[in-house]
Amino acid sequence: MRKKTNKLKILVLLLVLTSLIGYTEWGNQQSMFIFQMEYELLTIAKENTTAFSHPLILLPLLGQFLLIYCLLVSNPKKVLIISGASAIFILLFVFFLVGLLTQKIKIITSALPFLTIYFFTLWYAKKTKN
Repeated sequence: MRKKTNKLKILVLLLVLTSLIGYTEWGNQQSMFIFQMEYELLTIAKENTTAFSHPLILLPLLGQFLLIYCLLVSNPKKVLIISGASAIFILLFVFFLVGLLTQKIKIITSALPFLTIYFFTLWYAKKTKN
């Protein structure tokens, strides 16, 4: 039981870390990593709470908070891990699709680590009972 929890926590940590390296580009020479976007959002949160109202911002952010919560508890429930990861998956899958459509290798490769770990986590959670 303890070994399964440790593996799940490692996967959760990897999900959080790889979600932060998601990268996107838009407009004229504008680009950002997710960790940069989150920093900007959190610094302007006091003045502009409507910045969080878009689902592609709110859901992944809530997903990250949920995964961080799962890291802090001793025995996280799989449904919380999968829910948090799936909320982030939406954004990074959109990044991945945009990268494919625009043929931007940086965007594609920034999303691949998270997507790989996400599918491995789903497989591992399904494989293990509890």
